[in-house]
Amino acid sequence: MSFKGINSPKDPSGFTQRAMKIRQTIKERDDEPLLISHHDADGIATLAVMSDFLDSLDRDYEYFITKGIDSTVIDDITKRDHTLIIFLDLGNDPILVRLADRVSRAIIIDHHIPDPMIVETPKFLQLNPHLFGFDGSYEASSSTSAYYVTQNQPTKALVGCIGDLQYRRTSQLESLNREVLDNSPVIERKDVMLFGRNRPLFVSLAYSSDPYIPGLTGDPEACKSFLINLGLGPKHESTAWLTLDELSNDAKKRLVGKLAQHAMNKGVTSTEFSHLIGWVYLSSDTIQFYGLRDLREIATALNACGRLQRYELAFSFLKRTASSSKIVAILNSYRKRLAKSLKILADLEPEPLGAFYLIDARDLIDERIAGVVLGMGLGARIVPTDRPALILASSTEGALKLSARTTQKLLNHEKIHLARILRKITNDLEAEAGGHDIAAGAYIPAKELPVFLERIRKTSFF
Repeated sequence: MSFKGINSPKDPSGFTQRAMKIRQTIKERDDEPLLISHHDADGIATLAVMSDFLDSLDRDYEYFITKGIDSTVIDDITKRDHTLIIFLDLGNDPILVRLADRVSRAIIIDHHIPDPMIVETPKFLQLNPHLFGFDGSYEASSSTSAYYVTQNQPTKALVGCIGDLQYRRTSQLESLNREVLDNSPVIERKDVMLFGRNRPLFVSLAYSSDPYIPGLTGDPEACKSFLINLGLGPKHESTAWLTLDELSNDAKKRLVGKLAQHAMNKGVTSTEFSHLIGWVYLSSDTIQFYGLRDLREIATALNACGRLQRYELAFSFLKRTASSSKIVAILNSYRKRLAKSLKILADLEPEPLGAFYLIDARDLIDERIAGVVLGMGLGARIVPTDRPALILASSTEGALKLSARTTQKLLNHEKIHLARILRKITNDLEAEAGGHDIAAGAYIPAKELPVFLERIRKTSFF
């Protein structure tokens, strides 16, 4: 099947039929599959959904989690001598063609833009929304695609979907993602969008970055004073702070009203502040995720583990074999790194580069979180939002990590697709690029950086 892109007519029956074909292929084979997943929330959730499916079949399998496919991973796959390989949330790198003569079948469950070389290789059987006219940035993540294959674990699938920000275009899940939601016990409701629903309220308020509220975001003590003055602090020294989930509707309205007044006085626009109210997705099973209910927070825990290279802990968290205290420790460490890096970002000067801004954070911000920090910087207006932004971070010896981010507002008004731009620019370079329209990245050899930047400078949106 050739790749025609998201402008081709949507083919939901074709998508479902391909999912069922993959399901039957897995069930009919008797060999032990090797599962290879991406290290972010969507990839790890996809792995958990497929793992649970194989467990239900009483099938043995092997797995590993990686941040990408390169020659080292290819060599590792070959050494393991599996005849069935299943790639989850990755699998559209041309380097995979090297496996065509080494395996009898490779299955890909992905939602990134497909590579034509992979799509047209007979041994690769792929389920990807792009192949059926759907947009993999908003209409189906890898984890929700895995649900169509397995027909189980919709809540875990939605964790990956939320972690991939699939709701960003309309603020709600849509299309194929919504069908998964409709078949799940997940609760969708409009609510205050503070992060950490079961944490002390001043902590949730201090973590707010979308919107960024000057004088409160990042300052727990200021948040305490604000809430106490509002009558939402502890009644006595021995009384615990309320959490967002414990607030009554009247208390939430009072909180939002005072926050709006404070934010407007600090220069936050009404449009920016409106992000504080939105659709939340809550697990109805408080035991499944160690007491966490908000799918955004669960996904953040997975992303934290992935970016800090605690892959096994992330997978164990979804399989309920991890310690909740370890998850909390990782999440707290991740938040501290983000907060520290956001302050560093605020001191860096974005350099206009053609239609982009470029921020050089080499040796300053960890490559593993640079893209996340850049996205937070755009949300907090630390980075100007009138054009897409790029951030450079130090990677392995001789290479650099570049992360690209833009805003939904720009996507709605300009013909921008960051992944396509990066892929076109790096097509003949020794670089690896991929991602989505709103967020993408690339690994670039340091020797090729001048060529890359000159191409960026000359790039217009298309």
